[in-house]
Amino acid sequence: MYLRVSIRALCCVVLLAWTSASGLAQEPLTMDGAVERVLIDHPELAIWDAEMAGQEAAARQASAYPNPEVQLELEEWGIQRSWLGDEADVTLSVHQAIPLSDRRQAAADLARSGRGSSLAGKAWARAQLVRDVRRRFARAALAAAGVKLAQVGHELSLGVLEAITRRIEAGDLAPAELRRVEVEVLQAELAVDDARGEARTAVVALAATWGGQAEQLELVALPEPAPPARLSGGEKLWTASAEAGVATAQAEEALARAEIVPDLEVGLGWRESAAFETNSLVLSVGMPIPLWNRNEGQLDAARAGIRRARFEAEAGKRIWQAGRAETEARVRAASARYETMVTRLLPALEASHKTVQDGFAEGRFDALDLLASREHLLAGKQAVLDSLRTYWEARIDLDWLQGGADKEIAQ
Repeated sequence: MYLRVSIRALCCVVLLAWTSASGLAQEPLTMDGAVERVLIDHPELAIWDAEMAGQEAAARQASAYPNPEVQLELEEWGIQRSWLGDEADVTLSVHQAIPLSDRRQAAADLARSGRGSSLAGKAWARAQLVRDVRRRFARAALAAAGVKLAQVGHELSLGVLEAITRRIEAGDLAPAELRRVEVEVLQAELAVDDARGEARTAVVALAATWGGQAEQLELVALPEPAPPARLSGGEKLWTASAEAGVATAQAEEALARAEIVPDLEVGLGWRESAAFETNSLVLSVGMPIPLWNRNEGQLDAARAGIRRARFEAEAGKRIWQAGRAETEARVRAASARYETMVTRLLPALEASHKTVQDGFAEGRFDALDLLASREHLLAGKQAVLDSLRTYWEARIDLDWLQGGADKEIAQ
């Protein structure tokens, strides 16, 4: 008996069902659906939201006006007098620092400039989560295809066993040939068990990305390999952090310039002089003289930070371009290989196995030829599945590089 199974259908209509205890299956889960699940309230993304909330609070604090200062002074004109006696001079005054530059706004801008780095970090974390869940989904779906393939191998072994049994019953083969095929059947059964275990592990790993239950998952449909579309959004993942660094360095430079101008301190108070028996208003004005420290070192450091961040952005862009070109070539090669194997190699192997199977029934081939033909056909199907796995590994990496796996990242 010859069993013809299309590897194209095997790989493209992947259905792995793990039903709940009630026996009710969930709606089939696609790769995009798995991505949506993992992005819902994920703690790795919430970390960045909390950090940005802290940066906004820091910006509000940096823009606050300086608090006034209250001073109380007690003065004695004679050393024989009591320090707290009635003859002490008392001055009560209020002092207020008045910024003469836009330092408060510059400090607030610096605090807010960290938001760009946080947004870049969140986008990177999001992209990593998307890539991780897509990898796990592909692994689970391909593991399900591996179960189907192992079952095909078992069916092929049973077909060989049936064909050899007929020859033995006809007296054309020695009964010892049956033992060898029985071992092949047993090994095929073990392969099915192993494939099911691997599929189960892959589904558990997939569900764990969002804290779900593997028993409630039903996976569907890995699309056929196809040449990749050229996208451009992924460049932001590799340059956003450095571009945010440029903005931060520019904000640091602005703050350093603002700090060159010192604050003016104005004080107004009331003085009661016991020695002269007079009361008076006291006005004071003061400010530091920027003679020795003009903040030039901080300015130069900020300008160097701007140059460095710009170089980092350019370097990140070049790394991204090289990675995208290489990965895109891998995807195209894997897609072409898969198409060649499905349209040319598999039909040839199936035709060859059919020829050997028919020839064995007619006595033109022996049991070793039939077993070898079965192994070649199974190896070809496994090679197609491996080719599909290679394609999806490269495709997921390319989508990650291009930002096309997640609409929010690609924008």
